[in-house]
Amino acid sequence: TIPHFIGLLRDSEPNVRIAALNALGKSLAPLTDETELETITTEHAKLRDQVISRMKPLLLRDRVWQVRAAAAENLAKLRSKHVIPVLIAGLKAETSKKKDPWALDMRIHRLLEGLTGQKILPGNARLWEAFWRKEGASFRYTGDAKLAKESASATRYQKFFSIDIESDRVVFVLDFSGSMAEPVTLKSKTTSASPGTTTTKAKLVVEELKKIVMGLPDGTMFNLVVFSEEVSVWREQRDGQLALVKLDDTSRDDLLGSYFDSLQPAGATNLYGALDRILNFAGRGLYDKYYGLAFDTVYVLSDGAPSWGKVIDKDEIIHRVTEANRLRKLNIHTVTFGDKNATEFLARLA
Repeated sequence: TIPHFIGLLRDSEPNVRIAALNALGKSLAPLTDETELETITTEHAKLRDQVISRMKPLLLRDRVWQVRAAAAENLAKLRSKHVIPVLIAGLKAETSKKKDPWALDMRIHRLLEGLTGQKILPGNARLWEAFWRKEGASFRYTGDAKLAKESASATRYQKFFSIDIESDRVVFVLDFSGSMAEPVTLKSKTTSASPGTTTTKAKLVVEELKKIVMGLPDGTMFNLVVFSEEVSVWREQRDGQLALVKLDDTSRDDLLGSYFDSLQPAGATNLYGALDRILNFAGRGLYDKYYGLAFDTVYVLSDGAPSWGKVIDKDEIIHRVTEANRLRKLNIHTVTFGDKNATEFLARLA
């Protein structure tokens, strides 16, 4: 099957290129994983080198950021030292982009940290190049399948609760169901409020978002999806798609002056409806003209399990998100708090 998938990397449709990259990573990884295999057969080594050489141009030059993200992700899945210099080249290409810069540099940086076990200051591909010149010849895969934890010095913009915001194209998905009116007393320093402060969940979230809106740089692409039983979007286009709104003085005034303060918690939890607006589960087809008008990072905040909407089964929601995001390549983070939330489900969602 691998030659067939390699051929599909030349397809003009971005979704096909992404699917082919996913298939190559999944099918080849068991044959190249240097954390599990003491030796790689000659035949499999040839396939590995061929696949890496075909993935590299997509990582460096594909016009669609989701394709470049899929190339980086699936190169890393091979768990081979041979992908490291290619990922470094991909990082260098991303950091040199001036037009339409996505947050792929940080994704690739994280992949390199996970593959090598090294902690290197983000934002400078030359540091990775210097590391590889020194260590490449003798390098052995660490076997650490998890990405290294981020150091405090790596923060690019601000924090949303305890999550660093590394993208400039972000959408926040906020649960404003009735339970968000419940009072909470903070136990840890994960927000701008001090431990011991008593407030409501809704007020806590709004204050945290106000801090983010003021802290993100001008030009950041931003939007909000708010859900209870119904789903509402702060700004949308005429065709119903989420608008990419540039943060500036005018948009900040709208958010801080009226929109946030108008939100009132009420009703049940229609999480599926909100995710549907983000991922467009149904009716996407094979071609998506919005590739160039998209967010790359989603922050979902909810204090409980889905209880309303077309789909409330947690396993089914995970399945649908997984299937939709095979092509979307969004980074999805979740934030939750309280004692009666669906922590395991929201961790799986992230």
